[in-house]
Amino acid sequence: MGDLFIIGFRIFLPFFACIMILNCILGIMAKVAPQMNMFAIGIQLKVTVGLLVLTIAIMFVPNIAPIFIVGSTCKLAPNELAFLIQAAMVIAGIGTMLQVFPIGP
Repeated sequence: MGDLFIIGFRIFLPFFACIMILNCILGIMAKVAPQMNMFAIGIQLKVTVGLLVLTIAIMFVPNIAPIFIVGSTCKLAPNELAFLIQAAMVIAGIGTMLQVFPIGP
């Protein structure tokens, strides 16, 4: 049961951190410009930021999910699994750079 809580928290952590930073920014804006309706602006910003973070997080799933499946099947140590994820992210970054800046004619 404790492991499920930790896994769930790790999944939710990027969303929580972004919304917490956004709440701090909205709090500062409410002090600086009290005439603005922070409730109406805040709801729209929270939905937008949440969907943006969700979109960015979803981009990593196809790259990382096979590593978790293979790693759990082979019973790899956590440090080996972390190394494989880092290597996959580096290769994905190189592939993206080659698509953005093609080499050759």
